[in-house]
Parts: sequence; structure tokens; C-alpha cells
Amino acid sequence: MMSKIKPQLFCTRKKEFGKILPVKNVDWNPAKPIGGLWTSTYTPNSEYPSAWVRWCSYEQPEKFPYNRTLFPYASLDWEEIAKHYDAIMLTEKGEKETRYTNPSLYGWDCESTLWFRNVFKKIKKIKWRKLDGTN
Repeated sequence: MMSKIKPQLFCTRKKEFGKILPVKNVDWNPAKPIGGLWTSTYTPNSEYPSAWVRWCSYEQPEKFPYNRTLFPYASLDWEEIAKHYDAIMLTEKGEKETRYTNPSLYGWDCESTLWFRNVFKKIKKIKWRKLDGTN
């Protein structure tokens, strides 16, 4: 299904956007694959420009390493999903509702999109400052 989504924000310290690496399933984190490109909906008129930036400002660095006994959930086959879709978006509501389900998406932490390939029409670099003028 093709649907239009709001502009997305990708955060990086690299000077170039880079290519999107193929997704790979990993057994140490069943909720998320490695690879792909992670974005979050751009919210320029909010205190933070995306849910991901807000989450990072409160939660990074993460204090606890992954522990399989805490997350014994089934995983999704991200490599197979990537063959059929350009991206998967998890809304704020979806993140809350799938946190401890089976399979679980615990670990996504906030509203975000995982892109499997470059389907972007336009990429624009932005510089962000908090509403109070700091960054």
C-alpha cells in the first residue's frame, strides 16, 4: 500500500547522507534489524525536531545492555519484510501497543520509520536549535 507520510528527519554527524545498507536480522535484538535508514517525523514547530531527538535528549546513552532473558520475544524477519516494502513506520501509538507483545517491537523507543531503500524525492539539510535558542 502506498501512502504519503509527513517529512522525515534523519540525524547524522557524517557530512554525507550515505547509502542505505541492506537490513539484516540479528538474534541479539529481535525487535530491530541492523542496516536500513532510521528516520522520525520532522516536527519543526515543536521543542524537539522529532520524537527521536526528544528520546535521545532524555535517554542517551542507554544505561542497560541488551539482555535476552528480559526480551524473550519472537523476532520478525526483517530481511523478508524489506523485499516487499520500501519502509516500515511505527507510530507513537503503535510503539506503546507493541512494546511487550509477541513479536515485540520493544526497542524502537519512539515514533520512527525504518527505510529499506532510497525512495526519496528530496533531501534537505537543516540546522536545529531548541526553541530557547540553544542546541
